[in-house]
This record gives sequence, structure tokens and C-alpha cells, in this order.
Amino acid sequence: MFENAKWITSVNIKKWTHPDPRNPYPAPYLVKDFEIKSGVKSVILNVSGLGQAAYYLNGERIPDSVHPTQCTTYIKTVDYNVYDLTKLVKEGKNRFGAIVGHIYLADLEYVMRMGTPRMIAQMEIEYESGEKETISSDTSFMTHHSPTLMTLRRCGERYDAKMEIKDWSEPGTSLEGWENAYICAGPGGAYRKKICPPKRIFEEIEGREIAPGVYDFGENLSGWVRFKLSGKNEEKVTVFYSEWLTDDKKHASDIGLQAGTYPEMLHRDEYFPKGEDGEEFEPLFTFHGFRYVEITGAKVASVVALKAHTDIPNVSAFNSDNYILNEIHKYTDRSILACAQGAMLDCPQREQNEWTGDGMLTSEVVSMQYDSYDMFYEWMLNFKDEQKPSGHLPGIIPCRSLWPYSFANGLDWSSAIIHIPYYAYKYSGNSEIVSLMWENMVRAMGYFASRSENCLMDFGVGDWVSTADEKCPVEITDTIYYRIDALMMAEMAKEIGEDASIWLSLAEDIKKDFRAKYVKNGELTNSHFTTLICSIYSGMLDGDEIKNHTDKAAELVKEAGYAFKCGVHGLRMVFDVFGKGGYNDLIYKVLTNTEVMGYGKCVKDKLTSLPEQFDYATEENPGGTHTSRNHHFLGMVDGWFYRFVAGINIDGFGWDNLVIEPCKVEGIKAFDAEVRGIKVSLKNGVYYIKSPYDFKLNLGAFSGFYKAGTYSF
Repeated sequence: MFENAKWITSVNIKKWTHPDPRNPYPAPYLVKDFEIKSGVKSVILNVSGLGQAAYYLNGERIPDSVHPTQCTTYIKTVDYNVYDLTKLVKEGKNRFGAIVGHIYLADLEYVMRMGTPRMIAQMEIEYESGEKETISSDTSFMTHHSPTLMTLRRCGERYDAKMEIKDWSEPGTSLEGWENAYICAGPGGAYRKKICPPKRIFEEIEGREIAPGVYDFGENLSGWVRFKLSGKNEEKVTVFYSEWLTDDKKHASDIGLQAGTYPEMLHRDEYFPKGEDGEEFEPLFTFHGFRYVEITGAKVASVVALKAHTDIPNVSAFNSDNYILNEIHKYTDRSILACAQGAMLDCPQREQNEWTGDGMLTSEVVSMQYDSYDMFYEWMLNFKDEQKPSGHLPGIIPCRSLWPYSFANGLDWSSAIIHIPYYAYKYSGNSEIVSLMWENMVRAMGYFASRSENCLMDFGVGDWVSTADEKCPVEITDTIYYRIDALMMAEMAKEIGEDASIWLSLAEDIKKDFRAKYVKNGELTNSHFTTLICSIYSGMLDGDEIKNHTDKAAELVKEAGYAFKCGVHGLRMVFDVFGKGGYNDLIYKVLTNTEVMGYGKCVKDKLTSLPEQFDYATEENPGGTHTSRNHHFLGMVDGWFYRFVAGINIDGFGWDNLVIEPCKVEGIKAFDAEVRGIKVSLKNGVYYIKSPYDFKLNLGAFSGFYKAGTYSF
């Protein structure tokens, strides 16, 4: 892999100082010329470029090298990419080239990742004759400063076109003035082949000018823009990315963004032109979350947004006869994909953090409806790196500094280490992720137990971004998650040959302690909407208690004007509770309600993606929040369309345990739903089902077991 390779960089690092994030060494070009003889059998490149890289061969970008470096805790693990270049090389002279950007490696805000951009690479060449050659990164690689002067996460990219070297990665282009690369220290982590799917550019969207220099792309997205200058220009061009406009709608606004290390570059790309006619630019290493950009310093002939995210294909589709439901589905899909950046970020603009709890909250939807197993698998490897021997986890993984170990890392957020493997296994049938994480999950449960003298837990984030007047007590939501975790552990243990009884026993102990404090004479002593919903979901209630408390929760929804007065934990569970409790008509009324805070209001206000909080600022609500307008963690709503409206469910793990139980919903007269080849439709009162798997059907007189095939009922 890297047996003969050295870490190389463009400068001879001797000073015992950190690079200045505002003025680091420019991102280096690194190149190596090599010969390919006739009869080549294979050419395999192993490479890692830190902080972020772009790879080229013979003047062309190597496929799947858009932001190829996976973020890890580099002192523990360094991801590397493997590229098969066999069909890309040519007989004779070839040139491999890389540009390595800063991103984390020059950012003083993230103290665990500081340094100068560097790369390690090894190319293995094999011929049909059996002859083998190895090309390894060392001082024979040539280097030169590139035009990319700096790149910082949550900031942007500064690029000086006057420093461009034309055809620099083409074989035969002169390397006069270039220097030999310098050997430098690696970050120290063990090498790990990248598992997560690559990031790709999926769509190009032409900007519409809505004010001088201000462009609207019609939807909130993650990526960057490519612009073409109109005529010649020698002044600095600045591109500012934003989700918000100023009140007068004439400028992009930095409201809600976090300043970070370099506020002057906050989600801004800076381009210094050469002074030629019609120059084009797009950044190489950075990405932004935005709907609008404002370009100053020059007139542009065109500006196009490039939508980019990790390739987790959507393996589902939903459409109904209700416009609002369809838009909610589109908003959810946009936010999930925008936040899929090697792992599930909270948002692609304000923080760009891999919050554990955010990933947990949508893990069922993302596991069921997207081909996300490998992304989650690699994220779990990072969980292993960050978990302390005690089982303690940070709230952000990979962890960028020490504070996430002391904030937002309570039981509810840290339960991601259990929920994500559980759902990844459930909707794939592949238990490898559970076996991988089993010991870590056990340690996490041990850490939870160490935080209390009984089974009541009280050290979590709680029902975050609640729309209720008062937040549900943390002890309630924490303890509920503790029981859910124990039940999940029991299910997984049974499947992989571990002892399930200890987890079932723990689940009953949690229930006993919870009921002793919060249930009197069959009634919950705390009547918060989240308490009612989560207590039902987690099995804290029995028999008639379940229906009685479901009915009470439904009355609270009606009293609130058909709104869910809760935060993310209540939302995570409400669709299951009301769906199973026969209140799907009520869910429909809440979702299509455009007059109160909620999903329907987002559609009315044309947000185009899911916000972080429903209480977002508008002209009608100027006192609302200015937080993210593209957060995936409210995306649990999408599961209702598939698991209740269409009734596509799994009883156990894997699609061989398929159960289909469509729910009639007042207001939905027609729909089409598909998940992984399973299709359920309603048209003119007839259900149409097509399944590649045998399935159990629960549909009145038609209930029974059916072989894979196509049916109508």
C-alpha cells in the first residue's frame, strides 16, 4: 500500500509554529512523470491528500476525486483512496498530478488538525509479462505553489489566476522553476481504505439574477458555483454564499452564519483574475450551503450552482395527489442529500458538523430510503476512534477539539452508536456493521449505566428545538432512549449470537424505575406532549394505558391548532405512535396545516428544504430564528409516507421479513410509493403491490402471505 512511500509537501517545514489560517502557504501542485510500456495489465494508485485533494492524470481529473479525502481524526486513522488507472494511462509518457488544499489543516479553530497540506501516494504497475513497478511519493515528485492560496472549512477559497500554470498535469509540460518535494511527517494514524462512497456533482443549476449581482438558484443546496466573467477584469471577484437575503432583498445576508476563524472569508470565495476575456472559476476544495450568491467586483456572463454530495442513491420514491405532502418529501430529500458529506452533517452551511444525535434522528429514514450502508459503516469506524475506554463519546464525530466531549454528548445524542448500526442492519440485512460495533455499543451502555445510581438518566441534550412552551424534562427523554437502546441491543444480540437476556432484563429494569417515578394509577404524572409520545413509543406503558395516552396526545395536537408541540425527540417518535395508534388522519391534518409552525408552513413559505427550527424568521414572523434553513434532522417525517401511508415495513432485519400494511388516510386518494423495488400504489380505491420479496399483507379480507410478484386488491 504505502510500503515505500513518504509523506511529501511543498515546503521545508522547520519552524515550530502553526500555519496562519489567513495566510498559509499556497496549496501545492505535486507531480510525477512515469513511463508505461506496452502490455500493461493493471495500474493501481493508493493515495491520501491532507487536508483535501484533487487528483489528475495526463491533464484530466481522475474520476471520483471530488473532495476524495474523508475527514477522520488523523492521529488515529488516515483514509486513503484507491484508483484503478489501467484504462486511463497511455503507453509512453504519463504524468500524475495532485493539488492538496488546506481545509482543516490550517484552521486554528480545530486544534486537532493543523499543519501544511501533504500527500502520500504509491502506484503499483503490473504488466502481462509479470513484471511489476512501483512509483512512490518521495523527493522525486516535483512541486510548485498553485493558484489556490487558502481554503478553510466554513469559509471558502482564495484563488489567484495569475499563478496558474497551463497544462501543469499534462506530460511534457515543462517543470522549469519547480522544486523537488520535501519529505515531512505524517499525521500518525493507521491507514484505512476509504469505504464511504465518493462525492459527486449531481446537478448544475443556472442562477437567476434577482438584484444586481445577486443570484437565486431556486432551492437550498450544498456545493459551490462556477462563474464566467463578462469581458476582461483585473479586480478581485468575491462570491458570497447564503441561505438568506437582506430585508430589502438586494443582497445576500450573513445572518445565522458562524464567524469561525476567519469572518472576512465567511462562506466567500475570492478570485483574482488574470485580466483575460471570459475567465471561468470554480473552487476545488470547499463546499457551501446556499440558495443565493452575491458576486461583487465584476460582471459575470453566467453563474451556475454545482450541487455536490456523497453518492448515497435514493432508492425510494413517493408521490401523491396532495401537493403539500409531495413538497415535504422533496424538502426532506434535499436536506438529507445536502447534509450527506462523508457522514451526515447537521447542515452544509452554518456548522458543517457531524453531530451524532442529528445522524441518529434520521438514521431510519436514511437507512431505509437511501443506499447509505457504506457511509454509515465508515462513520461508525470514526465512532470507534473517538470513543473513550469508559464508553464516553463526543457529540461530534470526528471530534475536532475537546469541547464536544463535554457538551451535547448526553445519552440521547450518544445513542447514535446504537441506533445507526441497528437501522443500517435492519434495512440491509447485513449484520457486519453490528458485529463491528458490538463491543463499542456495550461500552456505551456501560457508560450510560455509570451515570446514575438507578435506571433514570439525566444528562442528555433533551427535546432539542422544541416548539412547546416548556421543554420536556431531560430525565424523561434520556430514560426513554435508554430503554429503546436496551431493546435494540436485545434484538441485535439475538441475531448475531450474543446474550439477549441481559438487555431484555435491563429494559424491564428501566421501565420499572421509570414507572415508579412517572406513572401513578395508570397515568403519566408529566403530561408534556413529548412525554406522552415517547413513553408510548418506548413501551413504558401497558394495555389500556397506551390507547388512553395516545388519545390524550391527539387532543393536545387538536388544542394546538393541529400542530406537534415538541422538539426533535417527540417528532422522531410521533409518526410511529400516531400511525400505529390509528391517528393517520390526524398526522395528515398536521402535515398539511400551513397556518401554524410545522412542515406545511415550510411549504407555504417556500423554504425548499427543512429548517433547523420551525420557528424561523419570515416577514410575518420577524422575531423568529435565523438558524439553518437546511437541516436534515427533521426528516423523520418522510418515513411516514413509506411505513404508514404505503405500509412498507420489516418485521425483524432484512427485506425477507417484509410486511405490507397500507393505512387509509382521509385526504389521500391516490399515491405511488417505492422502496428498493417494492411498489405500493393506490388508484381509484384499488391497491397495487409489486414486490421482489415474499411478503405478509395486512389488508382486511386480503390479509395473508404472498409470494413475490404483482397484485391488486
